Amino acid sequence: MGAMIRLCLVLAALLMLALPAAAQEPMPSTIVLDAFARLSQMESYSANVETDIHQNLHVTQGDLTVTIANALSQQGSVHVQTTNGVQEGYALLVHSFDAQAGGSATALDLTMQMVFLGEDTYVKFSDLTPGVSRNLPTDWVDWQAAAPYFPGSNLVDAAGTRDMLIHPMIYPVRSDTILWAEARGAQLLEGEPTEVYFVRLDPVTVFDEVGTDALTRLLRDQGVGADREAVRALLAQSMQIDLEVWVSPVDGMVRRVVDTTRINADISAAVGVPLVLDQTTITACQLSGFNERVLVSVPPLTTPELMVVSAGG
Repeated sequence: MGAMIRLCLVLAALLMLALPAAAQEPMPSTIVLDAFARLSQMESYSANVETDIHQNLHVTQGDLTVTIANALSQQGSVHVQTTNGVQEGYALLVHSFDAQAGGSATALDLTMQMVFLGEDTYVKFSDLTPGVSRNLPTDWVDWQAAAPYFPGSNLVDAAGTRDMLIHPMIYPVRSDTILWAEARGAQLLEGEPTEVYFVRLDPVTVFDEVGTDALTRLLRDQGVGADREAVRALLAQSMQIDLEVWVSPVDGMVRRVVDTTRINADISAAVGVPLVLDQTTITACQLSGFNERVLVSVPPLTTPELMVVSAGG
């Protein structure tokens, strides 16, 4: 009887090995990783990006807790291409910021245009909220050269914005950063078939990958992150990064990514007052124009000196 059982097990194993390879579908994480690998190999692409950030700062003073509510929305479009090993392109960003605390409100709206060629970045602003127009240049300027000349430079992190626009994903999607992935089913995207995948990233591994770039900048804006190990510990306890990825079954390319990042952290020790940060950031990026090229050139520049003279009033 034992020999018969062993024979049956061997036959079952042989039958499994004889199944056609097509029956063994790729794992969801493999499909997502392959799609992002293809994107990294594209010489050019275009993207429409929308970001919504909702932030609540809960400050405790005795028995009273005051909440400062901030909301930031950004909509933009970008074209990125590589020419002779140099990244270049252009971007348009519409920025709206609203803050409410203690019954008072602050609003700031602006439109920023950007041209980048290698390490050089050029910007101009328009549609500014009244009262801040003299702080931001309305003619093309070299960002690095002009920034010291106007107080409004601290309102927009051009380097961070440029990084966000050049790279549709500020977080690296790699085998070591993915905690788990699952297929969510088929969905039409602008009439085209796609497969949707959910991916959760490990914030600590992501931080180790990007070092002091995206995540450290995000936390240091709130006064957190001077110590690397403290940031890693905070991320492990307080941060969650979830992605939804739309992949074309035709060419395996990423068509859309929605990144939802949540932070809920007690940062009292870092800032010296009882303070809890509760922030949700949602960034949606839709990709197109793969390997389509455009002409990118330096715009006609206004010198910082002329900008300062014309900005008065």
